[in-house]
Amino acid sequence: MQLYLARVVLENTEAANEEIKIDLVLEGKNTKPGLDYFGVWQDKQTSVRCPFVMDPNGRADFGTGYDGADRYYESNILSLALAIGLQVGWRDANGEATYRVTGITQLI
Repeated sequence: MQLYLARVVLENTEAANEEIKIDLVLEGKNTKPGLDYFGVWQDKQTSVRCPFVMDPNGRADFGTGYDGADRYYESNILSLALAIGLQVGWRDANGEATYRVTGITQLI
């Protein structure tokens, strides 16, 4: 199956102003395993943007500027067959949110 780079856009199902964009290498609808991925979480109301790196296990690291519970999040996005409308889990030590895939754009 052919590989391609895609930008996947996720919107929080309970707070539409919260969005995640992540660039993934896809094989069909599935994420290529074993790679680190880069993304950004954004609050469109406050114009806050927070970049992160997601490891091959789906753990997002927002970096040393976010010590404590806000630094690490976990997602199941890397284990899913991606499609528009698909729900994706996103959680940290304080709770869980559900995001919906709203866009998948092939980059190269």
